[in-house]
Amino acid sequence: MEGKYKQLLLNAFELHGHKCWASTAGVRAGLAALRALGVKRTGNSTELHCIVEIGNNHGVDCFADRIHYATGHTLGNGNIGNSGWGKLPITLIDKKKEPSVRVFYKRTHQKKIAESAAFAQHN
Repeated sequence: MEGKYKQLLLNAFELHGHKCWASTAGVRAGLAALRALGVKRTGNSTELHCIVEIGNNHGVDCFADRIHYATGHTLGNGNIGNSGWGKLPITLIDKKKEPSVRVFYKRTHQKKIAESAAFAQHN
């Protein structure tokens, strides 16, 4: 899984345009929500719905972009919504089976992630 996860992160960074802690956190939160709910990535609005709680602080757009990348959900297709609370949790809802899961990012790791060797390297 580590190799697959690493490639997913590299692809996410390439699509996003730069490496940052929020991109990594978004991918990890999206994958964790899928795993906890026991579902696969889909962009189909009849199956899953995602709610992000981001506001307009620095980094939250990067976070939301990577939630989109990990889960397949987009604001444009109406299967991801934003509560605007200025936080980093996400809620993923299985619309068919009706369970949901809320995943949040612990900011205590933000500095450690940002300072790691992998993020200090630029393409």
